[in-house]
Amino acid sequence: KLVTAKRSQASDVTWGCGYTGSAEKTQYTASSFVRTYRKLAEPVLMIKRKKNEAAGLYPDRISQATHPYDKIEYWLIDKPLLFIRSFLKRFTFLQNGHIQAYILYGFVFVGLTILLPVIVEKIIELVNFLNQL
Repeated sequence: KLVTAKRSQASDVTWGCGYTGSAEKTQYTASSFVRTYRKLAEPVLMIKRKKNEAAGLYPDRISQATHPYDKIEYWLIDKPLLFIRSFLKRFTFLQNGHIQAYILYGFVFVGLTILLPVIVEKIIELVNFLNQL
């Protein structure tokens, strides 16, 4: 302590892995290697970044995550699937677990397949009759 008492002591963060430079670009990470390609693809990607900065000499936890997501996939696949799912959720009451209801669904289906052609034929006859008037 006698030797260092007159000198000023400097402290720096301990999480930098020994790197003391100020430019983050010069640290080699997976993101820095693909940065040029990511910049090219950025118009068609939605990039979500989550970063917890380090604070103090001994930070509790730091993290950085980058998640690219394809905009084309979002608009052409995910959005239509969300619409289809929300439409099909309206019919979940049919799947109620009662065997009697399932048997009734079968009878209704058979009845509709028999009656539907007859009903369509009668509608066509009615339209033809109205056209003759």
